[in-house]
Parts: sequence; structure tokens; C-alpha cells
Amino acid sequence: MAHEEKWEEVVSFTPRHAGQHLKLEILLYKDDPNKTYRSVHLWVDPLINYDHIEALRGYMLSDPPTLMNPDMESESGWTFTENTRYFRGFLTKFYQLDENATLCGYVTDNATGFPISDVRVTVNNHYGYENYNATNETGYYELETIADNLWMVVSPNKYKKSETDFAIADGQVLMVNITNDPIMAFNMTVIKLAEMNLSETIETLPADELPEEASGFIRGYVVDNETEQPIANATLKVRNNHGIGEWNTATDESG
Repeated sequence: MAHEEKWEEVVSFTPRHAGQHLKLEILLYKDDPNKTYRSVHLWVDPLINYDHIEALRGYMLSDPPTLMNPDMESESGWTFTENTRYFRGFLTKFYQLDENATLCGYVTDNATGFPISDVRVTVNNHYGYENYNATNETGYYELETIADNLWMVVSPNKYKKSETDFAIADGQVLMVNITNDPIMAFNMTVIKLAEMNLSETIETLPADELPEEASGFIRGYVVDNETEQPIANATLKVRNNHGIGEWNTATDESG
């Protein structure tokens, strides 16, 4: 441009990728095309309209690379290795999940050896496949499954959860027996508040004295730590990670 000449035009710029706090820099050259005369920059943050998320497709760098045999329908284009320390598995054919293997076994009480009935036995391969069945009155289960490396989860009520993994091949009948440890039930009693100092006793009840619908009792007070005054209408929840369930209650006017 000549001296004191002005140039004004709308410039459209499409970034090569979307991100937070991107630097958009404009450079001005005077005489030397390799030396910047002046520069100005803007910090740009994208505003994503999640109602029109398809607009982000225009910000892709390029199409993903083209892979040979992307669905692994055959072994061409891929190198399969087995390392028992880091990886173990089979070629999973997601396009034809043939359940041509049989999994069976018994679920029993680890303390008494008695069968546990009506227990859900679930298997999955961590890649979307899952199947399940329940034990009968003898603790026996049987289900058809695919040939793969599978993970099994068994969570009987009032027993600790059991998990195991194993490999099963095409046409194989595999027996996997599971024993579950029972959860010890305790009767917990919190002695009535005496001069705002709480004390508690925990004693084990014999199995024949445990109530049918609950395995223990919890009593106590909820107080303000600063004023030591009772807190009414406070919600309390009791739960555990062993499948017994969850119970809710609330404090009365005395906390």
C-alpha cells in the first residue's frame, strides 16, 4: 500500500482445531518479507452451541486414517500377540456373537457349604457382551456364552461379592464353582447421650437371635458440634457395599 493508504476488509479464519484460549496472531510486514514490522494478537475461546453440535465437524483436522479390516472380521491387517502379563484374550467377532460355549457350576456358602439359590450369575467380556442366569434350589447355574475371555460377578444377598475371570473356547463346556463368604451381622447400640458425650458398645448376636428382616440396630443422637444442641429432622442413611440394601430414617425433635 502507498503512504497513508488504508485497507479494510472482513477476514475469515478457520482454526485448525477447537480449543480454549487459542492465540490468533496477525503480522504486518513493511520492507523485509522475512522480518515482522508490527503484530497484534487476540485470545480466542470457542463458544460451543450444544443445540447445533454438528457445526464442530468443520473443525476436524482430517478424516481418520483408513484401516485394513477395521472390524477384525479376519486376521488380515492386524498382528495378534499374547502376553500373559499385560494382555490376554481372543479375537472377538462382534458381527456374529455365536453363543456356542456353555458355562455352568455351583454357588455355595463358603462357611457351611450349603447351596445358595436364586443368585444372579453375570458374565461379560468388557467389550459390550453380557449374559446372565440364576441358580436353582441346588445352587446350580448354566448359561450359553461366547468364546472369549470373560469376567464373572456373583453377588448373593447378605454375602460378599465374588469376582473371577477365565477363558472359554468355542464349543467348550466349562464348570466354574463359586463360594461366597457370608457377611457377619452385628448388633450396634449407642448408649443414650450423657452430658453430650457419646459412647457406644458393639456386641455380636447369635445367629438364631438375629431378626429376619434386619441384621442389627443403630440408635443415637445428632447434635450441633458448636452449640451441642440436638438437630431435628436430620436425614440419616445406612448402606453398605455387600448388597444388603439401604435404609433411611430421620431424627425427632430431641435429635
